[in-house]
Amino acid sequence: GIVLNKPDRKRSLGDILRELELDPGGALESTDRRPTPVLLGGPVEKSRGFVLHTPVEAKREGTVAVSDDVHLSTTLDVLRDIARGRGPERFLLALGLASWSAGQLDEEIRSNVWLHSPMSSAQLFDTPPELHYASCLAGLGVDLNHLSQFAGRG
Repeated sequence: GIVLNKPDRKRSLGDILRELELDPGGALESTDRRPTPVLLGGPVEKSRGFVLHTPVEAKREGTVAVSDDVHLSTTLDVLRDIARGRGPERFLLALGLASWSAGQLDEEIRSNVWLHSPMSSAQLFDTPPELHYASCLAGLGVDLNHLSQFAGRG
């Protein structure tokens, strides 16, 4: 899994591109727009990057369709294209991932540890990452103030 609601407060996309020598001059962030955040995708393999993005015309290795309007890329090619201004129109970069042992996630879902919901591409790309959780809850009609840490099966 990839955590999508925890921005890295220390590094931006421009920082990562410069570290990878894909945008050494900082051209990407010299425009008028604010720096693109990098997300803390999880505690495992923190140097591994995942780019969630809108579909692009060219098919590339290392890219899979998550849905009709969201793709996931794991190669440097997508970051290289972004740095050159030829990348996907909308994207998020997450470093790291979360993982579970075999059957662990299924058991956690059965035990009501997780509250899961669909997330539209508009929610994903238009909502600030730190508001993704609240946005998904609102989409379910759930008020966070009414949730309890205790659950039961009456």
